[in-house]
Amino acid sequence: MTPPESTSARPVAVLAHNVLSWMSLVEARNTARGLRETLSSGSKLLITHLTEDLVQPMSKLTPLCEEAGIAYQPRSQGHIEALLGGWPLLQPGLVPTGICSPRLEKCEAPGVHSGACAGVAVKPVRPTALA
Repeated sequence: MTPPESTSARPVAVLAHNVLSWMSLVEARNTARGLRETLSSGSKLLITHLTEDLVQPMSKLTPLCEEAGIAYQPRSQGHIEALLGGWPLLQPGLVPTGICSPRLEKCEAPGVHSGACAGVAVKPVRPTALA
């Protein structure tokens, strides 16, 4: 379904919080690509994703989930960033969820307690033929 023309050009924000971690890599790539292709320029894609790169890697839960028949795919920060398709990240970038907000800077060792990364990417404005 295509959105009405009056809303299709307006930037929106999409929250993909703890969604892509529960998909195979192919499903996650296709889902992220579909979102990126659908959103208009200036839109933001906010993502949180379980990661294996932190002090306490979430991948240690993978065998338990597999045993239960649950798709569960913590990924490296590089793989997570690739899901954003090269869109520019707002500051502070792709970081542990415990430090993704400036309001949380005073938390005690928040990165150690995070099992996921968070980031906000912005769809670039497409250059026009006149630019």
